[in-house]
Amino acid sequence: MSENEKLVANLEVKQREYLRLIEETRNNMTTLEQLGAENPVDSNDRDQTARERVHLLTEENHILFEQVTLLRAHHD
Repeated sequence: MSENEKLVANLEVKQREYLRLIEETRNNMTTLEQLGAENPVDSNDRDQTARERVHLLTEENHILFEQVTLLRAHHD
């Protein structure tokens, strides 16, 4: 296996990992929203902080996914 083929294989693995992370982040956000709806008084500040963190992580995951996709396209 050539080095280029190894890089392509590694990029494919990273791409799948980032897609999984994005999906997990979305699922976690849904769970946080459900928990906040059940107990809105105790968790407003905590939920807002968690939502902001989830939003930032989602953006970061999307950026990383786009970078991996571009790298893969460049090597193909």
